[in-house]
Amino acid sequence: MHTNIKHIFISLLLISSTISFAQLTTNTGINPQALVQNTLIGPGVTVSNITFNGSPSSIGSFSGTGTNLGIANGIVMTTGTVFDNGSGPHGPNNQAGAGQTNGSAGSTLLSGIIGGEQTYDAAILEFDFIPYSDTVRFKYVFGSDEYPEFAPPNNSGYNDVFGFFIAGPGITGLQNIARLPNNGSIVSINNVNEITNPTFFNFNGDGTSSPYNSSPFYIQYDGFTDVLEAVSSVQCGETYHLIRGSFKCSVRRDISLNIGSCRCWRWSVGLRNFS
Repeated sequence: MHTNIKHIFISLLLISSTISFAQLTTNTGINPQALVQNTLIGPGVTVSNITFNGSPSSIGSFSGTGTNLGIANGIVMTTGTVFDNGSGPHGPNNQAGAGQTNGSAGSTLLSGIIGGEQTYDAAILEFDFIPYSDTVRFKYVFGSDEYPEFAPPNNSGYNDVFGFFIAGPGITGLQNIARLPNNGSIVSINNVNEITNPTFFNFNGDGTSSPYNSSPFYIQYDGFTDVLEAVSSVQCGETYHLIRGSFKCSVRRDISLNIGSCRCWRWSVGLRNFS
């Protein structure tokens, strides 16, 4: 089986967007350190040792206000491109198989969650962080242009997957905290689709169907999840390691997207509860 980790939208705070006909926009050419410090990280957390491994075209910031994405802004990472060149995430969804490879190497570290299969076009953002809280929460959306043709009920042999990993005091090894809330399954096109766990799934056209292919309100991907939440208990003041990795395990020309922003709640010091 070929398995891809791809197309992720992550945010700690979901900001409701008005339904207006704006288009997803991306900004490129920003170094990863500035992206993490200025876009990803909010109150209640200190970060260091920021590294990014991947193509420069596979990371940037985004604005999704006025689209059906469900997340207003954050960081975009992709195994393809974040450029608005017809192969990126920008709507409308007017292509059946948009995407391109970014030419990066694979990831032996993250291939462990897919049984050691070969990976390609990895985009990996890592950093250490110190929370001033006892819990970290990340809201995210997983999307893929492999819907619907490579998802159940089709037995395609391809399976796009998302992993969000954390390690540190009180956590055994490197834990993937991107799990479905009802049964703890990993987030993938085989586990979230029109047949399996359809409660969490949003069909977004096939690249040819209306209104998805004509309105910029709709992003490029053929399907994506509701906003989901990854949660981990942490120890206040301790150092943790976070890995956001996107990669694919086939040489097919695919889009892969990760978007996000992050904040920690300072429960222990009595500051404002942002939940």
